[in-house]
Amino acid sequence: MTYISPKRLANKYKIYAMPAIVAVIILFLFWQFLQPKMEAISNAGRELDNGSKQLALLTKKANDLSALDKNDLKERFQVLSSAVPAEKDVPGFMLGVQRMANEASVSVGLIEVNPGSISTASAAGTKELKKIATTPLFARVTIKGTVNSIIAFISKAVKARRLLKLEGINLSTIGAQKANDQISLILSISIYYQPLPPTLGIISLPLEKFSDEEEKTYQQIKAYTYYSYLEQPQANNASHLPETTSLAPSGSVPVGKIDLFNR
Repeated sequence: MTYISPKRLANKYKIYAMPAIVAVIILFLFWQFLQPKMEAISNAGRELDNGSKQLALLTKKANDLSALDKNDLKERFQVLSSAVPAEKDVPGFMLGVQRMANEASVSVGLIEVNPGSISTASAAGTKELKKIATTPLFARVTIKGTVNSIIAFISKAVKARRLLKLEGINLSTIGAQKANDQISLILSISIYYQPLPPTLGIISLPLEKFSDEEEKTYQQIKAYTYYSYLEQPQANNASHLPETTSLAPSGSVPVGKIDLFNR
């Protein structure tokens, strides 16, 4: 068995001690300083790449927006909001009923509307907005007239631009025998409205455009008669929105955001 003294062993390997110490110091410095810097550079590169992609998407979206006709967009918004208002617009509904009754030569009696929650859409949360979007107002309208005039009134109601659903008809007078005899009935109607979204969504998403089916539906809605405006005597009885950006025809006063609780 060969014996090697510690002194002799130290003299043999001391030439490796200094490089080993230097290597340890380099590893320590790399771990403490260089590695975080390299990770920061790598993260910055990924963020720059993502930013470049978002910039390309936003640039395309900005170009698409600049190509749109502002007047056409404003008219489309007004047409659609007159069909499905952002607010409950009970006064507009009542005015539309009266104008349809005048044109159909029927008299309107009691109009009962369940206003639902009095909180505004802007004060509602996301869950509340989803509930509002699927919960229409409910109204009961009493009208009186001949059979033909009542049929004319119902025909106008189902073809009016304001989105309504005729839930039921209750005859309160059943003794009419002739076409010109007066009968009275109660219409049960659901009144729809849709609050505007609280945000515009993710800005980097592509711009959504009207599909062919949506364009066809829009043209059908635009062709429906709009009744919910106050018409002055000199104004013409227009059946749809004019070719201007105004919601109501010239010589009329639009309604729709009247505070029923403010005396």
